[in-house]
Amino acid sequence: MNCQWVTDHLDEYDLGGLRHDEQRVAEAHLASCEPCRRRLAAARAVGTACRDALRWAEPSAEFAPRVLAMARRQVRRRRLGIAVASAAAAAAVALLGLAVLQRDRKPPVREVVQAPKVTAPVEAAAPAERVLAGALYDAYGLPAARLVRGRTYQAAAPTALAVGSRSTLLLAVGTEFAPGPRLRDGAVALSVLAGEVLGQVPQGARELALELAPELGGAVVRTSGCEFYSAGFPAERLAAGMAFPAGSLATWPESIRVHVLSGTLEIDLGTQKLALGSGDSAIIAGGTSAGSSRALSARVRDLQTALGPALLARRALYGGLVDDYADRLLELRSARGSRSLPYVDERLALVEDLLFEHSATLSEIEAENPAFAELDAAEAELRRHEQLRAEADEALGHLIALGGPAR
Repeated sequence: MNCQWVTDHLDEYDLGGLRHDEQRVAEAHLASCEPCRRRLAAARAVGTACRDALRWAEPSAEFAPRVLAMARRQVRRRRLGIAVASAAAAAAVALLGLAVLQRDRKPPVREVVQAPKVTAPVEAAAPAERVLAGALYDAYGLPAARLVRGRTYQAAAPTALAVGSRSTLLLAVGTEFAPGPRLRDGAVALSVLAGEVLGQVPQGARELALELAPELGGAVVRTSGCEFYSAGFPAERLAAGMAFPAGSLATWPESIRVHVLSGTLEIDLGTQKLALGSGDSAIIAGGTSAGSSRALSARVRDLQTALGPALLARRALYGGLVDDYADRLLELRSARGSRSLPYVDERLALVEDLLFEHSATLSEIEAENPAFAELDAAEAELRRHEQLRAEADEALGHLIALGGPAR
């Protein structure tokens, strides 16, 4: 048993995860090795500091059950064993109410070194903006433990970042960001240049303001209590950055997407302001938005009411007939050379006539009622919002997997 082995297994020792014989040998080594005792104390201090910093984080009532259910599914497939950085990341996941992933670092039965006591709040002892878990890199590829004004950073791996003493974000892979200016009433700000953000600001906290993807037209979101997801990718600029090879982002959408998991979020686009509530979303392109999913849903209902059920049913009937005859026309054309199907040309002519007549009727219905075009646009936008919600849930699932015990 040497120092290298003990260093590699400190977390397993601290969690009581070693075999009985390994545990006894590790204890004997720690009892006689001061450097290893210091390493063990430092490892415990990481978890203690993170838990103290995030002790305030309480999920909102409507958010916690869904997240905890997702977390439990992940935990069932995992075993005990956490590296130091993973332990810090697991502590940061408490921001999103993942109490089931917050395994207490209980001392083993035979304790050698006690974890140091924290005598002052972490908020008072640490910078207002700091890294809780993961790694940030500056433009020179150098790691950073806190933000320095005027510099831009990138989260090369999932990173938990505290912005202010009571506002915290979890930054996903590829996120590029820089400190923002201080705002009114002591609010804190951050400029997210590109990438994904999954985070929480506790209810009643100091206001947090984020400038999202300024190169896409920009949006400033404000909240003092919210769990949210956001993604914005100016593909051409990101492709030239550190994390992505050229051309890899060519097909990524040039838009800002925001989904509120719970709480409330305000979005200021300069000429347009949006208020998002729990389960609400917004998609922004070129500095404008078609509206929140809640507003779009209300608009769809209003348009459907104005058009009336009879007109909606008539349009749906002719739309369905046009689709059916178009499909039938393709089938007949593909079977034109088949001898097993008689009167193919005659059938083709009949279907073509019916398709033309029904298409003309459908066009008349839509031309007489321009509200159908607005209804189609709103429904198409709502489908994009549904995809955004699925994207947010997927990001949350990835975070749960990354924050839990290693496989």
